[in-house]
Amino acid sequence: MGRLVLLLAALALAGSSAAAAKPRTITVRNAKGFTHAAAKLRRSGGTIVLRPGAYASLSLGPRGKRPLRVVGDGDVRVGRFELFRTRNVSIGNLRIG
Repeated sequence: MGRLVLLLAALALAGSSAAAAKPRTITVRNAKGFTHAAAKLRRSGGTIVLRPGAYASLSLGPRGKRPLRVVGDGDVRVGRFELFRTRNVSIGNLRIG
């Protein structure tokens, strides 16, 4: 009985620390990497960092409630950025168009 209580307490602590974990950050170098990162962060939220360069077209589709940040790291140019049924998305430090 004592071991069961200890196990349940440990699981409860693990769950609460996972919920308090910092949002995940994924750095990408191209549109394919962006698509992959967006899929990974669809439900959890987090940050996608775009490495310097030109991205012809990026798109984000439907996602969960948690915030997603898309930020450029230096000189980032995106030709077209499509948002389809998204929410809680912020975009910064890049040029579009």
